[in-house]
Amino acid sequence: MDEFFGVKKVFSYDRTKRGLAFHCIAATQLKDFNVVANAGKTNNVVIEVNLIDVNVAQLRMMPWDFYYKKQSNIVKATNVPPFEVIETPQTIKLKTSEIQVIVNLDPWALRVETSRADIICQEVFDDYEITEKTLLTYPLGLIAETEKRDTSKKVTSTHESFLLRADEHIYGLGEKFINFDKRGQAITMWNSDALGVRRELSYKNVPFFMSTYGYGLLVDSGKKIKFHIGTKSNRSLEIEVPGDELDCYVIYGPSFKRILNSYTSLTGKPNIPPKWSFGLWVSTYFIPATHKSAVNQARKYREMDIPVDVFHFDPCWLRPGRWCDFTWDKEAFPNPEKTLRQLKQMGFKVCLWINPYVSIHSELYTEGAKQGYFLKRNDGSVYHAATWGEGFPATAIVDFTNQKAKDWCKAQLIRLLKLGMDVFKTDFGEEIPEDAVFSNGKTGKEMRNIYSLLYNKTVFELTKEHTGNQLVWGRCAYAGSQQYPTSWSGDPQCTFEDMASVLRGGLSFAMSGMAFWSHDMGGFWGTPTQSLYIRWSQFGLFSPHSRLHGSSSRDPWLFGEDAVKVLRKYAKLRYRLIPYIYSYAYSANKTGYPVMRPMVLEFQEDPTTIGIDSQYMFGRELLIAPVLNNMGRVCLYLPSGRWMDYWSHKVYQGPKWIKTQVPIDVMPIFVREDSIIPLGPEMSYVGEKKLDPLTVDIYVQKKAEFAFYDDGKVVDFECSRDDSEITLKIGESNRTYIAKFNKINEPVNVEIKGRKISRCRGEDFEKIKEGWYFDDSNQVLRVKIPVKGIEILKVRMKG
Repeated sequence: MDEFFGVKKVFSYDRTKRGLAFHCIAATQLKDFNVVANAGKTNNVVIEVNLIDVNVAQLRMMPWDFYYKKQSNIVKATNVPPFEVIETPQTIKLKTSEIQVIVNLDPWALRVETSRADIICQEVFDDYEITEKTLLTYPLGLIAETEKRDTSKKVTSTHESFLLRADEHIYGLGEKFINFDKRGQAITMWNSDALGVRRELSYKNVPFFMSTYGYGLLVDSGKKIKFHIGTKSNRSLEIEVPGDELDCYVIYGPSFKRILNSYTSLTGKPNIPPKWSFGLWVSTYFIPATHKSAVNQARKYREMDIPVDVFHFDPCWLRPGRWCDFTWDKEAFPNPEKTLRQLKQMGFKVCLWINPYVSIHSELYTEGAKQGYFLKRNDGSVYHAATWGEGFPATAIVDFTNQKAKDWCKAQLIRLLKLGMDVFKTDFGEEIPEDAVFSNGKTGKEMRNIYSLLYNKTVFELTKEHTGNQLVWGRCAYAGSQQYPTSWSGDPQCTFEDMASVLRGGLSFAMSGMAFWSHDMGGFWGTPTQSLYIRWSQFGLFSPHSRLHGSSSRDPWLFGEDAVKVLRKYAKLRYRLIPYIYSYAYSANKTGYPVMRPMVLEFQEDPTTIGIDSQYMFGRELLIAPVLNNMGRVCLYLPSGRWMDYWSHKVYQGPKWIKTQVPIDVMPIFVREDSIIPLGPEMSYVGEKKLDPLTVDIYVQKKAEFAFYDDGKVVDFECSRDDSEITLKIGESNRTYIAKFNKINEPVNVEIKGRKISRCRGEDFEKIKEGWYFDDSNQVLRVKIPVKGIEILKVRMKG
């Protein structure tokens, strides 16, 4: 018989180095759950309340009999901030400079407040159905299997409920393709091969969310956690964790950005991927390939003047029926070294598809099974899984909790890296059987979600060690996976509705602490129409990473001349923006902020942005509104301030909704006022040309700033403007810049450090080393500045 034991009161507590440990009575619930006397069966639990940072508190509960210290797979080493303990007869308070955790001793009740006593979150213990007085949501407590007169129990799950306020909105919980605002949803943390983007199932679950009431919450567990966000009762947010432990962290932040910074400090900041990874990736797709087809495909991109950086080999580089034993199919690729050499000569980096499943028909399976490198069944035999489905051979699954198995897997990958590989696509890894046994003694019930961390971490660290590239291209992820960039959204079908679902997934992923992300442009399953291919490619080329991939070819020349022209146009623009994108990669490493930013993240104080999931900010400066239908119709929102249409240069004053219809070659892009955007030259691949001169694209009304990450150092740009003068300061540098000022009056004088520089004609601008040119038809001033050290440019304009 299963019974719920709710925490009722504290009978003692001890002070610890990090906070307090409470010894509590948990009792079965009565009709009136404020009554503790004669409450029936009881259980002793220990509840830790620890302070991890000035704005982070940990709540951990376990049955006293089973209490143990924990080694987390998710949370990094934590600090102990200065705090004080304040006691009264009824309450005890732990207080830092920013938060206070207040516990009522009898009956038990917990809330977290700011240091100013504003409530951040508080437990709900009285959410019941009024007639029967039965609980709608479980408060802090546990469910246990009990016999008639036996209070010894097997704990099956732990629970906690927080008040869900009427105007509260919840974001995050991984790459979820359902509604962006998670209020009103029941969400399960269980990594799955979602086979698309149309359900709650997800390849990337993250047990972390953020609330508009100023807190984030992380549940530190790899088990099948369930979040009931106003579904059992619209008054409560209930958390259900299988097993005998509840371990969660409440993170206070006056803004989502502060919460993300703290969350990624707790679970690991994202590493910076190599600059070339932000170029376009193309694939051999999920179809057979050969040496000839691959080289010809790569060559055609160069011939058609479409910039590409990464050439990716999908499964058919492997021998049929032996996925994945890391061995080239010598019939299709008789000389892999030659294939790679020819691709490298054209400026391509090379990616290989891998997965952690080894076919039982492979020689590698025999070796791994003999050495005990695979997951097992309870009887000790190798776990054979139907990972590929009907018609494919069964596979074994590499056990990444076994150090020898990790080293063995690494040896296979090192062999490939020595051929000249640059990165691996770490596909699959979600469908770990619940009854599979790991070498650490745990089962798939405990390890399924954690497996994605171990798998990608292993490949990421190996690649970094042997190539210097901080990169994988993964499909599965969990809390902490932001450390191992990057990932893509899995396998959507080729429809506009699926494209919109992918966008929602990316926005949700961004609110889950993930800085880098991508998707298959055009969709994976099926063949996109020309219109869908173009619209998805526009969206993809303004995502943190960009890849053409699918179950059939996504080469643009197969979709008509318009597809080639539009893809080329947006790819060239993306390559010019790589200095901008790479600067945001550096910023993500320091702050945890994503490159692709939901509107509510960047404009949290604007209530209109709460539910917007069809547009986003690309960095701080650029607003992107993908076209999500075949008619070219777009309805987008511009928050407060001046915005300039990137294509027409028309200026709008927000807040403002815009309904428009755009031609096939236009995806709406708006530039935010007071923006600086570094732009490089057009190129066929990253590093083909020097970033000299570098264009600094300036849209300034009052004051604009940008931190340009210049391969290991930061160059700060600062620009201010009044009615008649603009001042631009360029930090310590040693290159030539073109300062481009948009929408300004005609200059009368341009000076560098007080030294007047000359005006030139537009046709001479590229030839000169220093000088300026004004295009009065567009109100654009261009100034060429050879910078050594720190330079200050002043522009005086006509009134």
